[in-house]
Amino acid sequence: MIVRFGHAFLIDEHDQIIDCTSNWTSFSDGDMLPLLLRGIIFSSSSVVYRRSALEKHSWNENSLLEDYELYLRLCADGEFAFDESVLCAWRQHGWNVSGDAPLMLEEWISAQNRVADKLNISREELDKVQTELKFDAVLNYIRSGRQREAAKLFLENISGAKSVSQIGKTMFRLSIPQTLFKWNRQRKKREAIKSYGKLEI
Repeated sequence: MIVRFGHAFLIDEHDQIIDCTSNWTSFSDGDMLPLLLRGIIFSSSSVVYRRSALEKHSWNENSLLEDYELYLRLCADGEFAFDESVLCAWRQHGWNVSGDAPLMLEEWISAQNRVADKLNISREELDKVQTELKFDAVLNYIRSGRQREAAKLFLENISGAKSVSQIGKTMFRLSIPQTLFKWNRQRKKREAIKSYGKLEI
């Protein structure tokens, strides 16, 4: 194993736990490339690297998501190990890059293209994966209040949908008023704080 990672609590400016990455995705030991190519990423704060892996690969300091690009490179060298424990906390604030859906998508695609020759998949396969990634990203655009951009992304990448059902569900989400999304986010945040409480430092 060349990388080991675990889950993270998400905390606000008052150290209240507002979510946990365990609610997002089910991880397991093994090849992380399929998940990474879909933009599914674990918390970098939880990561421990094997020293030999870092000596082989350098950080791309010109990338806004340098950790993501490094993970893609490391996938060619071996498997990742997953620890089910919550190992760290990730503070959410107004300037997290992860909150900018178009920027995240652009950086995911750019990083994938920069390391394409290391991914052990053809350019045709990568193009297909990226179309699927763009279609999946429509929901992130909607959540961040970018309905018009989301609709454009939806139409341009509809071939990336995995089923007719996914198309229908995404269209339905596009029709929901942004105020309802904001209300639901606040509801989930309140429920998480009630469930998890405050981070004790």
